Amino acid sequence: FFFLFVCFFFKDGIWANFGIYQYTYLSQEIRFSAAQAYCAARRASLASIHSAEENDIVFSLGGVKSFWIGGVREWSWTDSSDFDYTNWAPGEPNNAGGVEGCIRMNKKTLPNGTWNDINCNLTGSFICKRINAACKIFISTTCSSSIAIVIPTSKSLTCFADSFPA
Repeated sequence: FFFLFVCFFFKDGIWANFGIYQYTYLSQEIRFSAAQAYCAARRASLASIHSAEENDIVFSLGGVKSFWIGGVREWSWTDSSDFDYTNWAPGEPNNAGGVEGCIRMNKKTLPNGTWNDINCNLTGSFICKRINAACKIFISTTCSSSIAIVIPTSKSLTCFADSFPA
């Protein structure tokens, strides 16, 4: 395992490479559906999170306030990957008022990096995620689990993965 710590403010709209994925943070505060549409127009989706390490990476890229990630009730990711990791804040999800159908990552509220279900019609900044276009991914269908063989298309880029969300 290796650990990556990001100790800088991430510039709006610039894609950061982490393994086979790229992430970008946008500080513009818009509704969840508009944020997802923005990401989709860039061949991305609101960020799905599949491990504590990825949660830390996404948290480090966020701005100074809580921001949208790609989770929707009845808890699935907008990129259709498995909802196989959670990091809910204490007492969440609570569907307060029966209108909380989307997920924000907490920043400076509740425990940092935890998640809160919230009304999708509120506005917030957001993080998009996509597969790094500099990597070619071949999926083995002969194995019992999805195995990604990732081949860098650039000599300056190293891409590794033993599995990834379908």
